[in-house]
Amino acid sequence: MIIHVTGIQGSGKSFICTKIPNIKCIDTDDIMYETYDIIKKKNLPQTDNQFYKISDKIVDNFIEKGDVLFVGMTIEIPNPDFKFFIKIEDLDTVYRRLILRELDKIVENKANIIKHIKNEKNPEDIHVSRITKVGVNVELEYKNFVKMYKEKLKMAKK
Repeated sequence: MIIHVTGIQGSGKSFICTKIPNIKCIDTDDIMYETYDIIKKKNLPQTDNQFYKISDKIVDNFIEKGDVLFVGMTIEIPNPDFKFFIKIEDLDTVYRRLILRELDKIVENKANIIKHIKNEKNPEDIHVSRITKVGVNVELEYKNFVKMYKEKLKMAKK
């Protein structure tokens, strides 16, 4: 059985994983980081096509092994048996928790960020989000955060 739980950052996806026994829980962010690592280690082109080719293969490998619960929105999971979106009511608390968590990641990785920025010869190849494992598309303005959430909720309803 393949289950995919989506929802905005801080909505409780990982918490759900801790409550479901006997199923492998995979965070789609981990798949994304593994994909970036493979691209970097093999010195492959950093293109969307390359990214999707590798991440799709990683997802397929997990699916072949049996029951999996995927959580997150960074990687699309093909044809899950069940797909859920965590709808939240308290956007204020989730927003605060999200911002604090992402700022903690930046502070914890300050040395790596500085090293990456100093050593990267091409400014277009500076990827702070990859170094710090900061969430993808973190929205720092509250009104945009609410707008993004409403758009994702509409998509989930489809």
